[in-house]
Amino acid sequence: MPLNDDDFMRYSRHLLMDDIGESGQEKLSNSRILIVGLGGLGCPVSTYLAGAGVGSLTLCDPDRVDKTNLQRQVLFRSEDCGEFKVSCAKDRLKALNDNVNIEIYPRAVDTEILDYHYDFSIYSDYLKKVCHKETILVFDTIKADLYKEIFNNVQIIKKDEQTV
Repeated sequence: MPLNDDDFMRYSRHLLMDDIGESGQEKLSNSRILIVGLGGLGCPVSTYLAGAGVGSLTLCDPDRVDKTNLQRQVLFRSEDCGEFKVSCAKDRLKALNDNVNIEIYPRAVDTEILDYHYDFSIYSDYLKKVCHKETILVFDTIKADLYKEIFNNVQIIKKDEQTV
């Protein structure tokens, strides 16, 4: 989908970057990303992806917000305690960028969730075996250059291709 005037304003810094530009921003806007787990890594990753204009985020986490989460899971507030993490995250991410489509699953990841085509999937090590079986890309969220890694891979990853 081509960028509109609002997109040009919102993503103007991306559009000036040689590595992204207009075609790169369109790729981001058309991408679909699965994030399993909204902990200390899933929270900032989802925030940056929503801010960057990823077209669709799917968030999966069965946990509820606990007071012990608040110092490191930046999407949550004290008043969120007891609520599902995915519900609170969706509200905050939509407030950041209402153009991002956000689908939530307040349960553990399963084959129904993994069966959908995602351009990119982000989750912890314990899911690597399941996702390898499903031929969904496994991305290590510890990588220092997460943003660029996602951008470089969005254009080439397909669920039905074998990935390493």
